[in-house]
Amino acid sequence: MGPSNEPALALAEGDATLQFLLNADAGTRVTFLSFLFATKSISWALAVLLAARLRGSYVPIIYGAGPVAAAIDTARNRFPRIALGAERAAQRAAASRSARLLAGLAGAEPLHLAPAVAEVTVAFRFVWPLWFPMQCWLMLRCWPGIHTQTEAFAQTDARYDSKVEDVIDSRSSDIKIAALPSPLAVAKCACARQLLEAARAGAMEAAIRSLLESTFGEFVEGMDRASASSFPMTLKDLNLREKAIQEELDEDGNFPFDLTSGRIGQVTVSPGWMGTVEVVATGIVLNFTFSPMKAMNNAFRNKEDPDEEEEQYMGVPQAPPPHPGVPMGGPPPRDVPPRFCQNHFTSAQREKIDPCQRPCERCGTQDMIAEKQSVDRWSVSPAMQKLPWLSYLKNGLYYRFFRLAPSIGELHAPSEAWELTQVPPGRLWRLQQLAPQLIDDFGDRRCLFVQAQALQAGAEVSPHRDALPSGGDMIATVVLEGASIVRVGSQRFQVQAGDFYAIGHDKCMIARTMSTARINAEAFYKEYHGHQVSHLEPLVKTLRENGAQSFIYLAGDSTLDNKHWLFTHRGSFREEKSAAAAINGYEKALDPPVMLKDVSYWINQECSRVQPQARTPCINCAVEESCIVQREVDGLLDQDKFIRDNLREEDVLVVDMGGNDVALRPTCWLIVFFISKVGELPGEVRHVDEPISSYGALGYNTNPDKLQTVMRQVYSWGVSQLSIPDVTIMPLPLYEVLDGKDTTDYVARVEPSEKGGQKMGKAIAEAILAQENECGFFPCSLEVLRSYGAAASARYYVEHEVLSSPRDRLSVTFRYGLSPLTVLPPLAGEALRQGDRGGASVLWD
Repeated sequence: MGPSNEPALALAEGDATLQFLLNADAGTRVTFLSFLFATKSISWALAVLLAARLRGSYVPIIYGAGPVAAAIDTARNRFPRIALGAERAAQRAAASRSARLLAGLAGAEPLHLAPAVAEVTVAFRFVWPLWFPMQCWLMLRCWPGIHTQTEAFAQTDARYDSKVEDVIDSRSSDIKIAALPSPLAVAKCACARQLLEAARAGAMEAAIRSLLESTFGEFVEGMDRASASSFPMTLKDLNLREKAIQEELDEDGNFPFDLTSGRIGQVTVSPGWMGTVEVVATGIVLNFTFSPMKAMNNAFRNKEDPDEEEEQYMGVPQAPPPHPGVPMGGPPPRDVPPRFCQNHFTSAQREKIDPCQRPCERCGTQDMIAEKQSVDRWSVSPAMQKLPWLSYLKNGLYYRFFRLAPSIGELHAPSEAWELTQVPPGRLWRLQQLAPQLIDDFGDRRCLFVQAQALQAGAEVSPHRDALPSGGDMIATVVLEGASIVRVGSQRFQVQAGDFYAIGHDKCMIARTMSTARINAEAFYKEYHGHQVSHLEPLVKTLRENGAQSFIYLAGDSTLDNKHWLFTHRGSFREEKSAAAAINGYEKALDPPVMLKDVSYWINQECSRVQPQARTPCINCAVEESCIVQREVDGLLDQDKFIRDNLREEDVLVVDMGGNDVALRPTCWLIVFFISKVGELPGEVRHVDEPISSYGALGYNTNPDKLQTVMRQVYSWGVSQLSIPDVTIMPLPLYEVLDGKDTTDYVARVEPSEKGGQKMGKAIAEAILAQENECGFFPCSLEVLRSYGAAASARYYVEHEVLSSPRDRLSVTFRYGLSPLTVLPPLAGEALRQGDRGGASVLWD
């Protein structure tokens, strides 16, 4: 036997050992498994006792301010799911019966032993992939009887070793073995078969991975994480790609349901021995929204055309009707772009034809084609052939222009510069969210832009000569034949009202500016951690262009960034409970102009109601789940830097943070300080879901008065005492605004609801406006004054006052809270102007 058989001998020995264990009696198996479990339990118990004894030495290193603690915090921030899973595992271990049993055997209190149990359990979770194989290997090595039988096998095989020949033909994947029935020879044969099966398993793994990615990758997120190293393979918590699935469902534009979200609980892939693969998906949840308009259109279409002849007519270009006496021909040929060899690959290499008259396919009228045409007039240029062709609708009659990557994606970035993009010729191309403002002349060729909403039934549409550089002739005639049918020449296309479409001749360039581009409202609000800076920058720019004089920036955590708890699904924009029409300048920035009713929305509503002419919009830069410690360790967040770079002297900054440092990022110092102020925690730690577990561990479930008292003391001793030079600080206790006993003020127990956000927004806006106008005037109306009076039961005194203006005006001075405010109603009404101006005051509630 050559050196090349040494790996086979090692595997054969391992196979013989496993065969000995499998052939053992039931008592031996039970004893082996009992020893395996006992060694693991004893190792865990010894590790817990050792950790409890040495905990005073390693706790400052792990939870202190050193590099190890910083590395652990960074890992927690980088992998939040793993950190949350470790925390839950630690809680379960600390409250387990094994921990109480170990504490009873060691003579210690379960509460004192719980931290060590939690830490050791988490450590065991991470080292288990290495610990378990090592433990099994040691057990097999030390088990009596295995080496004796293995040596007997070796002695028996030594007499027949010269007559054993193992040949593995890699080309035909066959195994040829000529050997006497030696135990070790049989083991070698089994080893060779295992090697061959492993090679075949690698091919099956690649095939299954290709199957999953090609079949489900377009519609399901997370399939690239699939690992076929072991079977059956299980994938959990997969999210569906709503847009891709909706495109397949709504291919003809008449599907009455819109898929808003979906997920698959579990997918199990099990390959069979006969080459079959079974894929089982469970826990499938699909959320749809119903569109009555599509359902009604679909019903009308089926009533008028029950055989769907119109749809078939739309999908394929129709041939002209035959003349009388001429037999009916076959179906028209498919619209396939022409293909050329290397000698005629480009347009310059192909022969051009001269202008000529051609008969119309319908009426036979001769018409002169004004400009020279190339043979490949309706083919796709080689440059466009290199772009990824993603999907066609209605047999490829028009293409989603905005999905042409990669250069088209730059059109969606805010920029003042003009950008050029190619439009492929020969088809009707939809330009979604693209309002062309300039058509550039490229090689004396033209583009025709049509807005479907502007078309009228039976009307022909051609480009205005003023819209084309240096004039130009019409390249195509577009006729609207029905509610959604457009005919271009002899081809018919299905369009949607409001979208822009382009028809290219040979090559065409379009250009547009992004100064008027709007932000997608759904993408703006679906971000979990605050708003993206790429959305905040164009938002501020658009608001300034529309007359915003100052801004109110929100910084902090989910107390101010509560949009996630309102945006539960994509249909939230259609629900009056959670969304409303955009206001205070946002209607010029969002597309569609819809806002979620978060805290910033209510601040914007109050500012636009009280100061409709001042234009003081509120921008939410707070970040969900953010902490002060996170900013100290990792630096400012991107949203914080955005505030720093855009904050001006006339702007207002609203800050609310610190609660997550207690609930989500507690440090050792903070825990000791909190326990010394509040008292002892409950002896038994229960495992419940977030955020209830965090506040339950702080005693909020059993005695909430303690935590509320600490909150009030933090505000009294800390927030209300803040002082920054040259900065006016206005403390606002939100625990007086929200009612802790009213569950409708909160979502998920601790997040402001739509009602709670309205209370907070009004209180914040009133405090800001009161501070801004303490020494001046701001425009107001009598309705606003009366609403303040009804809300605060205040009294308003109207007195005559001569201003620097050429004519006399009335000003209203009233006391709201602690600060006297002077407001100027520009249109107070004649009834108020006719009041007593001789020093007497007019009083109303």
